[in-house]
Amino acid sequence: MTVNIREFCAKLPPRQKALVIVGAAALLLAAVNFFAAAGESDSHQVSSASVPARSGLAVSQPVMPRGFRREAVLKDPFAVPAAYQRPTLPVNTARQPAAGLQTAETVPPVLTGVVSGNSKRLAILEYQSASRAYQAGEQVGPFLLAAVSDHSVILTGPDGNLTLTLGR
Repeated sequence: MTVNIREFCAKLPPRQKALVIVGAAALLLAAVNFFAAAGESDSHQVSSASVPARSGLAVSQPVMPRGFRREAVLKDPFAVPAAYQRPTLPVNTARQPAAGLQTAETVPPVLTGVVSGNSKRLAILEYQSASRAYQAGEQVGPFLLAAVSDHSVILTGPDGNLTLTLGR
C-alpha cells in the first residue's frame, strides 16, 4: 500500500489543500525560528578567556553610616531589658541525687521480652534508654544477669538480687 503524494494532493478539495499548505508553512517557519534561536544563543556566550582580567583594581566594601555600632545590631529585639530581668541563681553542677531518688547508675533495667531458642534464652532489657538482648552471665550496667526463665530474669546488683518479670 504505497501512497503517491501527488495523487493524494490531487484528490483533496481546494479548501483542504490550502489548509495543508498553511500548516506546512507554519511548521517550516517554526523550525527556522527554532534553529535560528539556537544559533544566536551560542553567539551570546562569552568565554572567560576572551574577557581581559582587571588586576590591581580595588574592590569596594560597603560603608556603614557614622555612629553605627555592630553590637547594637546583634541584640535580641525581644529580650527583656536588664533592669527587669530576674537574677539567676548559681547552678550546682555536682551530680548528687536528692534524698529518696536513685541515680541513673542504680536504676534497674526493664525487662521487655524473653527469647527462647534451642537451648538458649535471651532477655531483652532496656537500660538507660537503650534496648538489647543479654544472655545469662552478661553485665547490664552495675547488674549481672544471673538467670533467664520464661517470664522473668534474676539480676545481681549493688543492693542484692533483683527479680524482673514480664508485664507485671
